[in-house]
Amino acid sequence: MYKSLGRQLHGKEVLIDGIDLLRIVQKYCNRKVDATRAISCVGEGTATEPWRPTSIQQWFELACHVKKNKAVQYFCVAGRLIRRDIQHDLYFSDVGPAWKKWDPDADVAAIATANTTAELNRHAAAAAFLHGDAERFLEDANAADAHAADLQHRIDRNKQLAFNGSVAPTYRVGAQIMRSPENALPQNAAWAAQAKASLGKAWQVATPLTWNDAARQPAVIQAIRNMLSGKAIPLSKDYSRLQTALPVFVCAMFIAEPARNIRAFLINLILLDLAERRDFTIGEMFWHPEALNVDSALAKTPDWNGHNFVAAEVHGPVVTRTNLDRVTTLGQLHLVGGIMPASPTNGGAKGKVEALVGSQASSKAPKMDVDYIHMKEVSVLLQWIALKCPLWRARLDGLADDSLSPPFAAIVHSHHASAPKIPKKFFGTADLGVAELTSALVALDSAIKDRLASADQQL
Repeated sequence: MYKSLGRQLHGKEVLIDGIDLLRIVQKYCNRKVDATRAISCVGEGTATEPWRPTSIQQWFELACHVKKNKAVQYFCVAGRLIRRDIQHDLYFSDVGPAWKKWDPDADVAAIATANTTAELNRHAAAAAFLHGDAERFLEDANAADAHAADLQHRIDRNKQLAFNGSVAPTYRVGAQIMRSPENALPQNAAWAAQAKASLGKAWQVATPLTWNDAARQPAVIQAIRNMLSGKAIPLSKDYSRLQTALPVFVCAMFIAEPARNIRAFLINLILLDLAERRDFTIGEMFWHPEALNVDSALAKTPDWNGHNFVAAEVHGPVVTRTNLDRVTTLGQLHLVGGIMPASPTNGGAKGKVEALVGSQASSKAPKMDVDYIHMKEVSVLLQWIALKCPLWRARLDGLADDSLSPPFAAIVHSHHASAPKIPKKFFGTADLGVAELTSALVALDSAIKDRLASADQQL
């Protein structure tokens, strides 16, 4: 992973700690939170009137809202009804087409009421049996049972229309879909079976290319951008197969993750930029490719494939969250996750901690425990900055004690008039290169600021 940013100036390598650039991300995300008030999108957050975000600002508002309001809420994205769970807090699931306005919680509650009614009537029937007045209670009990059965049938039928059976999917599931949508989505298998039956056994159904195919990845990224802007999603063969799956992952990326860690909102926008360039696949963004078929729920079974060795050289938080060690088995890759800095398996507790911005009047950076999530965020950010500001390059090594690096506040608070200035003899000669470096730091700050401020224009 990338750790620092470097640039040659006047024959010397100037280095910037990636954490200080992450502090700039934190600074502008915090400001946007402070400026965010009520939800401006249409809706009430219910199954019948779900939130319908149509701009980056509205997605950001919803991320702030769900963090503060721990209640079941519904969102309409690209025609799908997405549910925010409260049992697992910030888990999101697809409950089917939005036009059905299905509220699974209401049906579950109605079943519980019907079962209670049936049970009470059976007790009443038993008590009234000696008086010969049990029949009407039994009729009411049978009616309640029938009502509960009808409701359960409706739940089962609606779950068939929902992605992943209306269960909140993991990012591993998302990566599997990106890799092989024709296998992951049952409607494709049904389509293939029908096509074979109608055209004869000799006809071979062409297997659709995977979503990680380079020619199709930009189309999926554009579909995500369309969802964020509320634009219509072209239901072409290129990504209509993914239509039932993609909206719930968009909600996870731009509502659930930022609700846990507000920096994720900007970092995930940057990830879209990088994936569109094909720097990595969407599947790799969600999950490590070697761990696609490793199910941690099967870890106690004798033939679990998680005991197999990792082929590539991978480092992750195997022992502690603040240090990286060599990952040796496939089962340990769930600690690594994908390129996206999401919180893997209870691992994001410290990652939620702010990249402390500190005071513009101080030359000393505030201390913070750098978590694995911070490291992933920094790596993504540095790759993107190196593209936006080509005179800088992302580096795999961090800063050493003798590294030539500007003062903390000159990096994080470069726009502030009272921030400490770069020393006049920073390069060894009075004033040489200081103004150029100061302008370069302001440009880095502006690039990060503008990516969030003009996010709607860049969709």
